[in-house]
Amino acid sequence: MSKATIEYDLSDPDDAVEFKRASRSMDMALALWEISQAWTKFKHLDKSQDFHDGVEAMNDIIYQCLREHNIDLDELT
Repeated sequence: MSKATIEYDLSDPDDAVEFKRASRSMDMALALWEISQAWTKFKHLDKSQDFHDGVEAMNDIIYQCLREHNIDLDELT
């Protein structure tokens, strides 16, 4: 089994962001998986539903997922 040691200088703003990204990677992966699965909900919507309503609903699902996994995009970008 390979092992690696990664060091971050948390006083360096760039390293601090990289550390946050690395330490939140599982939460980000889970959120992305849930978002990808959310599409199945929209396959079965009434075809007469307004497109704008569907986009807003999907947007709500995405941001709810991010909140549930404590992902702050401003903090990670």
